[in-house]
Amino acid sequence: MGFFDMGRKEKWDHARITAFGSTRHAKNAVNADPNLQALVSSKAPVLIIFGKSWDFHVTDALRVSLDDNLAMIGTSVKYLAAHSDEMLYDAEHSSTATNTIPSTR
Repeated sequence: MGFFDMGRKEKWDHARITAFGSTRHAKNAVNADPNLQALVSSKAPVLIIFGKSWDFHVTDALRVSLDDNLAMIGTSVKYLAAHSDEMLYDAEHSSTATNTIPSTR
């Protein structure tokens, strides 16, 4: 029996079982993305994903356009929200993106 199966059988007074992952891969549709499918398959009541929020990470690490990154985030959030009780998005490096690192562009 897997972790999430065991967790569903417990009574949680001060915690919630949560599955954590990332947005879909740029080349995958949401319904074919292995990461998103694993999150949905966990049947955790809360799903959390992170995504790149710093333009440098988007263009240089993910190697996608800023518009494509927003589409990856939006479609992933919408898909997971339809498959869970609660869905949260973690804007990775969002404070870095706006305040502390000077733009190199």
